[in-house]
Amino acid sequence: MDEYQRKITKLLDEAADDLGADDFDELLDTITDEIIERQDMSEDGADDFDDE
Repeated sequence: MDEYQRKITKLLDEAADDLGADDFDELLDTITDEIIERQDMSEDGADDFDDE
């Protein structure tokens, strides 16, 4: 694994930890759910794209 891959892996691991995900698949599920939720809110006229 080269240095670039190690950095990406480290960032993904940190993101998973921050979101309470156990692994990369759960991280992707969490991100996908958040995107869908924000799209639904946007369609309803809510603007919730600011950081929480």
